[in-house]
Amino acid sequence: MSTPLFCYGTLRHPHVMQRLLGWAPEASAARLPGYRCLQVVGKAYPGLWRDRSAICPGYLYHGLTQHDIARLDHYEGDDYVRRYATVRTPGGGRLTAWIYLYRRPEKLTTRIWRYETFLRDSLVNYLSEL
Repeated sequence: MSTPLFCYGTLRHPHVMQRLLGWAPEASAARLPGYRCLQVVGKAYPGLWRDRSAICPGYLYHGLTQHDIARLDHYEGDDYVRRYATVRTPGGGRLTAWIYLYRRPEKLTTRIWRYETFLRDSLVNYLSEL
């Protein structure tokens, strides 16, 4: 069984996953305590940053292959590093999942990135650039 992946930004959208992987894995809601999802300067996507007082909402993807993870690593590029973290499920369970942690604090704003805002304002253009 592969380690699940917790996604908090653009990878939450099934069309983004479809474009990147050629398929859209099923997602389930989850939360990542101790992290905040912040807007990256001038970008439609966020960066995940450590903040002990925060809880970041997102989705868990199960069943990703090593090939899928390699493609997502390439997509995330050098600004992100994949790490393990403990994620909480809606029923109160905890499990270990991969996360993509942002590595460029100088590019982060203090503004919370919102998935709903991305869907409304940026999704169409974002998909056209993939």
